[in-house]
Amino acid sequence: MQGGQQLYEERLMEFNRHHKGTNPYPNDGRFELMRVISKYNAQVETAYFPQRLLLFSPYPEDHRYHNLLTAERDIIQGVEVLNPPAPISLTNAEQLFDYEFNNALDCLSDDIFIFKLPTGIGKSRRIKELDEVLLAFPTNELKLEQFQSRTEHNNAHFTPPFPVFQDAQLNESLERLLKAGFIKQVHRIL
Repeated sequence: MQGGQQLYEERLMEFNRHHKGTNPYPNDGRFELMRVISKYNAQVETAYFPQRLLLFSPYPEDHRYHNLLTAERDIIQGVEVLNPPAPISLTNAEQLFDYEFNNALDCLSDDIFIFKLPTGIGKSRRIKELDEVLLAFPTNELKLEQFQSRTEHNNAHFTPPFPVFQDAQLNESLERLLKAGFIKQVHRIL
């Protein structure tokens, strides 16, 4: 059999033979895998080409792409907006936000409400004095800013930017990895 599952298993075994573990530097096997794949793909009899979408996808809209690689490449280059949102005035948007926000606060269920709104519409003003709600922020700086701007800190708790452990050597190691940009290695340790 020339290709398919057998070729995949051969390349995977070759990768595993050269893989060195969680080392963040190039000798961990990733570059060796790409070298081996390039070597096999240079020869026509062993080259592996992605399967055509026409051969396995039952959806006609998929057939306009040659394979998954070209589909991903073409989709990344743009987003097709099917139903653009109708613009409304800032006053109406603020009133709509107040109405929906109050409905969310009055809701007796354990539902999660996500408000995705533009800057300056009054989200922070409305949420920073609330009690018994969980607020999530995209950055630790914004979270800390909102916490510090509260008039009363007794009823609020916030998570630290990064967990602190009793083991000082572990804390130092994690901090060094974070500063160097090795986020995946930190997640593996955690």
